[in-house]
Amino acid sequence: GYEGFVPVHWLPTIGCSDWEFFSSNGESYLIYSSAKAPLSKVFKLKTY
Repeated sequence: GYEGFVPVHWLPTIGCSDWEFFSSNGESYLIYSSAKAPLSKVFKLKTY
């Protein structure tokens, strides 16, 4: 179950309606669209 889940990061996604992952030039990104406002945000991911 999720009881052992430990969050590492918190993303401010109030009213998020959709997530998409994409990569470009070897970099990884998450983009989300808001269901409450006409806006989208792009987050650059750091992977180790």
